[in-house]
Amino acid sequence: MKFITPSFISMWLTQLYSSLRRSNYCGVSENSIAVDINGNVYGCHRFVGNTKMVIGNILSDESFKIRSKREVYKSENEECINCWCNLICNGGCLHENYIFNKTNDMNLICDLRQRWIEMSLGVYAEICSLNPDKLVKIIGNEIFSNENNRFLALDKV
Repeated sequence: MKFITPSFISMWLTQLYSSLRRSNYCGVSENSIAVDINGNVYGCHRFVGNTKMVIGNILSDESFKIRSKREVYKSENEECINCWCNLICNGGCLHENYIFNKTNDMNLICDLRQRWIEMSLGVYAEICSLNPDKLVKIIGNEIFSNENNRFLALDKV
């Protein structure tokens, strides 16, 4: 039997189960970059074309030194740093934050993420208390060892 869950719930269930803490919401500038036809390097494909978000250039930078992602993609939102769900949310999608900070009230997207995380925590607690084996089925075999080796990769159930 295959369980279908919204991807954001599945993502946070996996993170909670494995006790892993990601440094970013996604792989921005860590395991993925984007390069445009002019050689400009961006930490995220969603920023291609936005010159403020260029972190280097493979054609003109002699040593191809890419600026630190923190230098370009820094979070200036103190509310985010002090938020109760920051360890799970990790500040959210940098592109969405950039768009919302320019066009809308950031509290809208934060409220939405907080509700998703609250729902995910509730689902996690409910499944763990009623049928913990279903949690493994829901999140599949994408569990990796954490620093304490508490969880290892699991075979498909």
